Amino acid sequence: MPMEFVQVKTSARGFGGFADLLLETLERAGVDTSQVTFMGVTQRTPPGTGRRGWTHIHTDIPKDPRVPELVPIREIAVEMNMADAVQTTARRTLREVLARLQTKLQDMPYGHLPKALLGPNYQGEALRNLREIHNEPDEKLRVAQHYLHAQDQALHTCDTSVESLHDGWNEEVVKVEDLEQQLQTLQAQVIASNYKNATLTARNTLLEAEVHNKEQALLNKESLLQDKDVLADELSDKVMEGVEEIQKHKKRLKWNEKNLSFFGAQLYYHQDKANRIATAWRRSDRKRVLEIKEAGEGQPAILRKKPRVESFELPWSQCPFSAAIPEILIPTHEMVRTAERLSDLLQ
Repeated sequence: MPMEFVQVKTSARGFGGFADLLLETLERAGVDTSQVTFMGVTQRTPPGTGRRGWTHIHTDIPKDPRVPELVPIREIAVEMNMADAVQTTARRTLREVLARLQTKLQDMPYGHLPKALLGPNYQGEALRNLREIHNEPDEKLRVAQHYLHAQDQALHTCDTSVESLHDGWNEEVVKVEDLEQQLQTLQAQVIASNYKNATLTARNTLLEAEVHNKEQALLNKESLLQDKDVLADELSDKVMEGVEEIQKHKKRLKWNEKNLSFFGAQLYYHQDKANRIATAWRRSDRKRVLEIKEAGEGQPAILRKKPRVESFELPWSQCPFSAAIPEILIPTHEMVRTAERLSDLLQ
């Protein structure tokens, strides 16, 4: 069974050791430690297998504008459990931080801790670090530095050994997984053989049931074909009815187009006629007013007639609109409804 990988994210606080020392060093240097994260994946082993998984952790320290000389740092460590992985990556990150901030930390106790070698001249930096250790005037600090560097070398040797063990462990894990895969393949072959034997044993029964099902399906198909013929006849009748309805609607559409064009022409004609009558009416009214004024010029003011003011308005016709439809038009349903609606509006 393959191992399951689980995403993990944790804080360095609470692990002690190098993790707490890393946070303390960053805080003394003025770095915001809330942005420091420990993330990675851990291998969850199936219970009862006796196998152990590994944990892959990386530490990220982002760029802090308050400490411009500190560049973003990422360190990676692989261990067999979470605590060891956090301590290893914290120790490597601490060496990197001490190397980057050695000027700021030189007056603090952290300046005596081992630093990472950043430059391309590895041997030159190593010799410079050894000179700094031996040139320390304070004997207590020199002894402490010797001890710290010895421990650092021992840790480096342990790291190399652990990485070799990890490589060997991974090779063994690959071999075990290959053997498990072969075992699963053999088990699958055995299961397939048993299934094949059971299938051959039950084949006669399945064939008899299949023949019976096919006979029943044939009867069902014959019944469905009969129903299909009936449905086809009904559908054909509905299609013919639909075609007839379409023809009726097309004919009504043509009648309505003809009626609409006729009423449009009548509308333009009566509008022009009404305009000419209104013009003649106004002209006649002006002539009437002038005649009354001319007739009253030789009369006393008390006997003069005051011309009647014409409003030039006519009441709506009380004749139903349907009576105005000529006989040459075909009275469709739409035209009759329109006539009734107009008659209701004019009353």
